[in-house]
Amino acid sequence: YDVELMLKFLDIVLAALKIDERSEKQRGRKPKRLPSLYVKAIVLKEIFKCSLRYSESLAKKFLKRRIPKSTLNYWEIRHSDLIKEVLRSLNEFLSQIDYLYTVIDSTKFPNWYKDLNELFVCVRVGESLIPVYVDLTSSEEEFVVGIPEGSGFALADGAFDTKKALNELVEKGYLPVVKPTKRKPDGFGSKIRDLLFDKSVYRYRSVGEGYFGALSVEFGERLKSRGKSDKTRILARNIVYCIKIVLRWKYRAS
Repeated sequence: YDVELMLKFLDIVLAALKIDERSEKQRGRKPKRLPSLYVKAIVLKEIFKCSLRYSESLAKKFLKRRIPKSTLNYWEIRHSDLIKEVLRSLNEFLSQIDYLYTVIDSTKFPNWYKDLNELFVCVRVGESLIPVYVDLTSSEEEFVVGIPEGSGFALADGAFDTKKALNELVEKGYLPVVKPTKRKPDGFGSKIRDLLFDKSVYRYRSVGEGYFGALSVEFGERLKSRGKSDKTRILARNIVYCIKIVLRWKYRAS
């Protein structure tokens, strides 16, 4: 929980993505402050699990800038794309870590109105749980298309027992251990799954599910929001988790 160290690493990621340079080249009215500053403020808010009102004092303390809560709320609602871009960069960085096997799963986080936001994750299990692809979508097949190439077993529940999902996993280099359902899909992916499926291997899927437990323990199961900023907040929470894993990995390697 070295907040300043986490922000320093986030600065490195933002500099590599050149978010500020790209905003200067865009047409139209330029933002009053640098976009990277708003990204850091949003992540900082999730690190401390605080409200928009309290985030003003946090920004003044750690970022040396005062960011009104109304402005930060606007960026939470309108600029989830920047948060997703930062998360993608962190996921790509984490994909370098050695691992034993992969787990693909999803869960739903409710907000203040009990609206559900489904979070899909591709987690690699090694010395820790390593998220290498995270997305908010409602389709298992769409999510599988985005996961990075890998190797070894890929464990998933029956929701991924479709022709497209199984074939995609095999094409990306995985050995699918997906729970069979009554669908009985065609394709080379299902044939490989039928040869590989073993209950003694499949039960290790619960280890990867611990990723959702880690998010729930850290941030709670329900979003204290009214729906418009849900996507940004969920992605920002994953950024916080990823930064912790990166720093732990870097210090252990050194």
